Amino acid sequence: MDPEMERLRSAYPEPWRLGELHAEDQMEWLRGERRIWTPDSINEYATHTANQAVQIFKVASFKKGYVYDDPDVKSAVAWGFALHLIALLKGYITSGEATADQIAIAEHLSEWERGRKLAEESFKSDPERWTDAELTGEGMALHLDMVGPQFELRGIAGERGFIARMAELILERISAGWPPPP
Repeated sequence: MDPEMERLRSAYPEPWRLGELHAEDQMEWLRGERRIWTPDSINEYATHTANQAVQIFKVASFKKGYVYDDPDVKSAVAWGFALHLIALLKGYITSGEATADQIAIAEHLSEWERGRKLAEESFKSDPERWTDAELTGEGMALHLDMVGPQFELRGIAGERGFIARMAELILERISAGWPPPP
């Protein structure tokens, strides 16, 4: 590991670990994306989404009453996230799961689209509820329980579509500056 990254990991173990935990969440989300994964796409994706991890960390910290403007803390979150996500994605691709997920989505596209539509309807009805649940660490898995039995999704494609789209909506909301500064 690069000496600067090792310094950040040693000096800021909690933000580094939070970055790693977000990478694990991200793996659940991205399994429902219609994306062809290749070894070449991993670094680009990790770099792009590391900024989102920092933004989520910043907003979650703010909601808990903390302000982290220190560039080193933000770097620790970003590097913890990116390095862990790269390792997870490499395993996802080489295990064949990435290909299997894309085949499942293609074979059950209408259910996948139904899951995405349900996420949009659910988010639109109460965006605060969904964003708050994610930022308090309750995670995306809980969101499927929050929908209710009347919206039962059939199969993994529908669930993956729901989770991926809900994650997109939450990240869009946070990136747009939610919550507003005091």
